[in-house]
Amino acid sequence: MNDVIYRIAEISDIDQILKIGNLLSDFELSDNEHSFWSEETLKNCINDPSSGIIACAMIDDKLAGFAIVQYNIVFSTATIDQLFILPKYRNLGIGKKLYHLILNNVKSKKITELSMNVEFGNKSVIDFFEYNGFDKTMNTVNLNLKIE
Repeated sequence: MNDVIYRIAEISDIDQILKIGNLLSDFELSDNEHSFWSEETLKNCINDPSSGIIACAMIDDKLAGFAIVQYNIVFSTATIDQLFILPKYRNLGIGKKLYHLILNNVKSKKITELSMNVEFGNKSVIDFFEYNGFDKTMNTVNLNLKIE
């Protein structure tokens, strides 16, 4: 395998991010409905670094994985909305290096708290983040309202 390049996403990466993002089961609303971030939302994230970042792991100019982080500068918090590595590149340390790219970026923004929501039964992701210093909390319930 060639070297992995870790960097902040550019507009030219959006097509690859959308292609992979649309495959993720995390965004399945039902058997027939799938809703990954829109192209416009991704562009806004890339063009406005004060709102967050998209970190990429690239191999031979192909996206091997990515992470999307949203910032709330007013409250000095950030949320990892997605961290995904293509299955053929898992267990190679790519997720860990993407996480460290995120962490360095978050620290440079003077963010004091980083969080991530993980599905209850996703043991490997929970273990990954606990290993990297996250504390598990069981005192929240996610409630969502779709506004049309």
